[in-house]
This record gives sequence, C-alpha cells and structure tokens, in this order.
Amino acid sequence: MPNLRITNAQFLKSLLAVTLVLSPLGACAADTKIAMNGVPEPARDAIAPTIEFYGPAMLVRLSVAQNTHCPAAILSKLANDPADEIRGAVAANSNTPDADKDRLARDTNDIVSEAVLLNPSWIGQPTLTYLSNSRQPKIIETLAANPKTTPDVLSKLAQGPIQTEYLLLSLARNPHLPAEQIVRLSRVGDRLVRTFLARQSTLAPAALAVLAQDGDLGVRSFVAQNPNTPAASLELLSKDNNEVVREGVGSNPSTPISVLKKLAADPSWEVRLEVAQNAKSVNQDNALLDQLAADKQMRVRWALANNKALPAKLIESFANDSNQRVREAIARNSSTTADVIAKLNKTNSIAISQIIAGRQTLSPEMFALLAGNDSALVRHTLAQNPGLPEIEAKKLVSDNSPMVRLALATNTFKGSGANASWRADIFKKLSTDENEDVRQAVATNPLVDAAVLAALVNDHSAMVIRALASNPSSPENVLIALASNPDSVVLQRLLTRGQRPSDAVFDQLAQSKDPALKMAVASTNRAGASALKTLAGDKDPNIRVTVANNPNANASALEILGGDSSAYVRAAVGANKNASPALLKKLSSDDDLVRVAVAGNPNLPADMLEQFSKDKNPDVRRAVAANPAAPAAVLTALSDDNEVWIAVPSRRQFN
Repeated sequence: MPNLRITNAQFLKSLLAVTLVLSPLGACAADTKIAMNGVPEPARDAIAPTIEFYGPAMLVRLSVAQNTHCPAAILSKLANDPADEIRGAVAANSNTPDADKDRLARDTNDIVSEAVLLNPSWIGQPTLTYLSNSRQPKIIETLAANPKTTPDVLSKLAQGPIQTEYLLLSLARNPHLPAEQIVRLSRVGDRLVRTFLARQSTLAPAALAVLAQDGDLGVRSFVAQNPNTPAASLELLSKDNNEVVREGVGSNPSTPISVLKKLAADPSWEVRLEVAQNAKSVNQDNALLDQLAADKQMRVRWALANNKALPAKLIESFANDSNQRVREAIARNSSTTADVIAKLNKTNSIAISQIIAGRQTLSPEMFALLAGNDSALVRHTLAQNPGLPEIEAKKLVSDNSPMVRLALATNTFKGSGANASWRADIFKKLSTDENEDVRQAVATNPLVDAAVLAALVNDHSAMVIRALASNPSSPENVLIALASNPDSVVLQRLLTRGQRPSDAVFDQLAQSKDPALKMAVASTNRAGASALKTLAGDKDPNIRVTVANNPNANASALEILGGDSSAYVRAAVGANKNASPALLKKLSSDDDLVRVAVAGNPNLPADMLEQFSKDKNPDVRRAVAANPAAPAAVLTALSDDNEVWIAVPSRRQFN
C-alpha cells in the first residue's frame, strides 16, 4: 500500500495544503480530526512517511499574522508561534512592534529574519546594527538597497567581508551612501558599479576624477559626458586616445572654452560635430564659432546651422552654403529671418520649401506663395500648418491632391487665430469629401464642431464611424447612435474611449447580443448601475459573475444576483462591498464557497464576523482572520486556532 499512501498524500496536499503525518489508509476514517502536531487521534502510525505542508488551521493563524489591521498585542503573541511561516508573516507586518521585529531578526530561520527587512515600517537602529553583521548575502544586500538604511551602516557594509556584485551595486545606488565610500567604490567596484557611478549626474567631482582615469573605455566615455566632471578631468579626457571619449568631452556643457577650441581642430569630424552642437561654442566665443563655421566637413556646419543662438551673419552665410543639408538646417532654424526664408524659397528645392511650409511664423506673402507651389508635398506640409490663414485654408480645401485635403482635415488651426465660423466651414466641406481617408481625418480631429461630427454618423465608411467612436469631441447623440452599430470595433472603441460615455451609451451596449461585448461592459468600472442591472439577468453565468464582482454594481443588482442559481455568482455577491447587511446575512447560511466570500467582506457587521470566527469550516475562519474589519477580540480568538477537519478518502474510493 505505500504507493497508494503517497498518492493519497499528494491528493490531500493539492486540496488542503496541511501539515500532517499521513497514516495508513485504514487508520483514518472520513472526517477525522487532525491535531496541529500532525498526529491522528488516537494513535500515530510509526512507519508512515512524513508529508509536510500547510493546512487550513495554520493558514487561519497565518492570515491573522498577515492582517495589517491586527493589533500589536496579538502580533507579539504570534511572534512566538512555533511555525516559521507565521513568525515570518509577523516579521513583515507593519503593525509589529519594534521589540518583536528585533527578536525576529535574530530568529534561527533565515526566512524569518529576512522577512523583517520586508516590513514597510522598517526597523529600529539596534535591529539594523545587528543585521549589518549578518553573513547572509541576501540580508546585507537588502540592507544596502534600502534608502532607509543609515549612512553608518552603509559604510560598514561597504567595507565588510562580503563584497558581492549586487551588494556593491546596491550601495552605489543608495542615495545615502557617504561620499568617501562612493570614492572608494569608484576604485574597487567592478565594471558594472563603476559604469553606473560614471553615469550619475549628481556624483561628486572627487569620484568622477577617480573614474576619469579608469582603464575601461565605457567608464571614461560616461565620465566625459557627465556635467559634474571637474575641468581638470575633462582636459585630461580631451587627450584620450579614443575618439568616443573626446566626443563626450566635446558635448559636455561643463567643458572649458580652451578645451573646446582644441577639440574644434580634432582630426575626427565626429568630435568637431559635438563641439559645434555644444551651446558654449555659439554663446561664449566668436573665434571658436568662426572656426567651426569654416569647417570643411558638411556635418559640422550642419550641426552649427541648427543652433538657435546662431548670429544673423552666420545664418545669412549658411543660407548660401554649397551643401543643401546646411541650407535645410537654416530653413528649419527658428531664428532665421523672413528675408532669408524668402531667399531660400527661391532655390526651387522641394525639400527646403517643405521645411519652410512647416514654419508657423510665415509672412502672409509666403503663405500665399507656398499654397500655390507646384509640389503636392509642399502643399501637404502647408495644409498641416496650425498657423495657416483663412484665405489659404479655403484654397487648399479644394486642392486636387487628396493627401493635401487629408492634411488640412487634421489641422488644429491653433496658431491661425481661426474663429469658429470659417474653421467650421472648412471641416464641413471636408466631411463630404469623396475620399474616405479625408472624411476619416475629419472624424478623428477633436477640433471639429459637434454638428459636423453628428453629420458623419451616417457615413458609409466603417473607418469613419470607428474614428467617430474614438473622437473625444463626439457629442452624446452621436455616441448613443453608435452604440447600436453592428461593428464590434466601434463598440469596443466606445468602451475604451478616453472620455467616459454616458450611462445611456452603456445601457445600449448592455443590450447587445455579442457575449464578448457584454462581458467587456460587465467588467469595466466605467459601467453605470443600470447597465449592470440589465446584465445581472443575462443567461451567461460568466457575465453574471463578472457583474457581481463589479464595484459599480449597486444593491439592487446584487439583490438579484444574490438569488442566482450559481454558487460562484452568489460568492461574488458575498465579496462585493456594495452588498447590503441584509443580503450578507442571507448568504451567510449558503454553501461554503459563498460563506467564505461573505466572511472576507470588509463591510460585514461585527456580530457576523464573530459568528463566522467560530465556523467549523477553516476556510471561513481564515477569511475572517484576513478581514481588515475583524475586531481585536475575534483576531485574538483566531490566533489560537488549532483545529483542522479533513475528509480522508476511504479505501473503497481507490478500489
């Protein structure tokens, strides 16, 4: 029979998770009472294999220990529990007194002492000092990572006998690690630690000076980019053999002008490009600026041409540059004057005209010129320009290119000072465009007037209708009309749109014949009470369970579901905070599944909690033990819970 005993033990373990010693099958009758020490009464089988695992009785006490509303006195008592898991739960409970946490930190079981470090209320200084002497890497690594650990303890850990990679990295990341220890880590830490330190913009200059001489290329490159790096270290790094390091120095806003001047003549154009992009190069030294402006490498001049602080004389000079990319950069530069823009537009470059068309601050003459440009690409960019004037907008609304009209349909006109009337006229005309994409763009635009959006509700294009469902400006009458649309995508978009639809929309959706949609309505916390009440009568028990779980389900809907034929539905009702006391009392005599749910309801009256705390079913008592509303007297009684009732399968069930 040994194989049968093991099979039976595994079966019980999966169902109950109880600490017990399994006896021969014939020794235990069904519903045998098992004591907490695992000995069946009246006798123990000396040859039975020991199978240890948690059981409902232990879990009742464990739930008390885990309850964050449990009084300190009860936790102090449970801190002496013989079960490691219960002591561990007490160690992690935020209500546990410091004296008990200190004692549990010294527990013989490492799991218990480690649990103290998980306590959100942290630990006292004596406990902290004691744990800092631990030889368990996990404990000291956890201490090192916690920002509440005091600087003196962090210093001790940094110089302790255990120096794991994770410990050193945790110390490096801790904001309270003393400066002298950071410098030490900069010398002795592994590559991962040193790289992390080199990237910190708040790192002390003394530590960066150490890292600037690091043998690792990655570390030096990060130091070169760090704005806290001292000038002497930047000068040293500017002479580095690797151009990646010199590039970092060239881009650093703290690099002295004298160093930037030297790097402006660097043989690597990548280094010179970084110098050209450095704001200091433009703002603080004209000689350096002229040197970069005359650079033979186009990319360097291009980088300089993008700088908004570029002097007017260089803007004019770069507007005549031999390289088009440099001229494009000037066209994009917000500091470029209208005269230079007009000059650039005459170069007959579509790319440059496109860039100009995207500038919001254009003269009326330039807007007019671009609106008549032969290139649809230029007109497309112009049509998207939020500063587009009324005259050009009305011209482009009839453009022969659909992509121009589409771009116009997406325009917000925020920079044009557009009044509601002419903007509405533009969108109204585009809403009847022959091109589906144009109409979809109108339906998507949140700046479109409600009347125009309402007119699109009968559009024959599914893409237009879907866009309306997502548009935050779609009016209520449009959303209600869309709620009866057969397209599942439209209905899903109504559910997930940024602005919550009204209850009327949810009421319409709740009457859908699509099970997936009804489930989505039942599960969302946006659904109104009336829609949930409708779904409470659905024939699908899965939908009814979901409604019963919904925090928006009101007492009326829950009253209906409280009489449901499915125990799972009634259990969900029992767990719902909106269930009335009268309904909870009614469900308290229901099946065990339902009673467990009721026992865990935080709104359960105190007298019912006391009644459930004496229930013969350990799962019910466990739910009470975990209930945040459980009174102290109830938790005190449950902290002594030591009974388990299990049904042991009889021999004939296996034969």
